[in-house]
Amino acid sequence: MTPDEIISEFGGKDPSTNYLVRIEGGHQEASYRDQGSVPIKLHNGMHFQIISLGPTPVSDGPIRTSVGYSSRALKLLSIAR
Repeated sequence: MTPDEIISEFGGKDPSTNYLVRIEGGHQEASYRDQGSVPIKLHNGMHFQIISLGPTPVSDGPIRTSVGYSSRALKLLSIAR
């Protein structure tokens, strides 16, 4: 399989905005950036990661400022003492 096939078929991502790296022993062993059409000989136990070429926004989640939330937090603090 090619890196582009792995990205689209297994990752469900767009190969034009992502590339593939091979992970071995917890670190990056090989990068297939700009090699999307070069076949990779796959073996059992190989691990890959899909890397985005664009920005990857993150979110801290909703801000909790309601009275109910604040009073609950204060109760938990008083119990912890």
